[in-house]
Formats: sequence, structure tokens, C-alpha cells
Amino acid sequence: MYHISLYFDEKTSNRITSFMRLVAKHTKNDEMIVGKVPPHITFSIFKADNEKAAIEALKRIAARIKQDSIRWIGIGSFLPSVIYISPLQDEYLFNVCRIIYEEVIIIDGVKVNERYQPYNWVPHTTIAKNMTNEQLKIAFEVMQGCFGMFEGNAIKIGLAKTNPYNDIFTLELSLS
Repeated sequence: MYHISLYFDEKTSNRITSFMRLVAKHTKNDEMIVGKVPPHITFSIFKADNEKAAIEALKRIAARIKQDSIRWIGIGSFLPSVIYISPLQDEYLFNVCRIIYEEVIIIDGVKVNERYQPYNWVPHTTIAKNMTNEQLKIAFEVMQGCFGMFEGNAIKIGLAKTNPYNDIFTLELSLS
């Protein structure tokens, strides 16, 4: 499985990583930290036989997407085991999702995860995953005590594989 995700400026990444570390400390679930998963928003998950074609798609995507700001506005969960922070799904995020889908869907033999398609995608930045019910409760308590709305910048886009997390190809987004 391939993932295409946006990555953030250093200040934003450090803030999100601090949430991950705090939740890991209190829940003893450090999967995101141990796995060295960087803060990100995934826009596409797909199967493809041709990695070179996936890299070429990423290059086309990067040419169509610019750096922009993202506002995280809340805390959410994919039950039963994931806690995330939720960005505001504004025009920028919607257009990024659409552009990525348009470029990925044309890869020969590709199979795109249905939950990562325009109008069927929930933008999120995972803080912890594979949690027990008790860990999830603790994580919400921790996040309620430290989270406040904030803004950061998307500056890079990347193609990765997961389990374990492995960057394959990353590009800086242009400013304009």
C-alpha cells in the first residue's frame, strides 16, 4: 500500500509531535513514536504494481499543489482505536484531495482505498493508533488538557509505504 501525504513546517511538526509524545507517555502506547511516523495528513491510500508510476504521479501532483496554511480545529476518533486532530476541511484541503485523486486514479492497475477519495475522505492527523478503549479514554483526557486551535503550513508532499513507515519520495511544494 502506498500513501500520499502532506507534511508540515518544523514548528507545526514539533507541536504535533509533542501531542504524540504526551499521549504516548500517558497511555503507554508509543506506536507512532517508535515507528517514527512524522506528523502528516494522508490524502490517498492505494495499491499499485508500478512504484515508478506512483513516483511520477507524485511529481505531477507536486507541480499542481502549492504551500498553504492548515488550521487544526478539534480532536476526533476513528473508533475503536485511533485519536487524531482534525483540520478544517477548507478549499485548499478539498482541492489537494481532488488533485491527488485525479493523478493517482490514472496509474495502470491502481486500486484506491474508497475512504481516501473526494467526498468520502475525512482529513485528520493521527496522534495515536491501535489503542485499547482505556488508552483512548486517557488520550482524550490528555488532549482535552493541551489542545487548542492552531495553524501551520503544508510545505512538502510525499509518497510512503507503511507498516513499517518508509518514505519513498518527498518533494517540497512551491510557494506560489
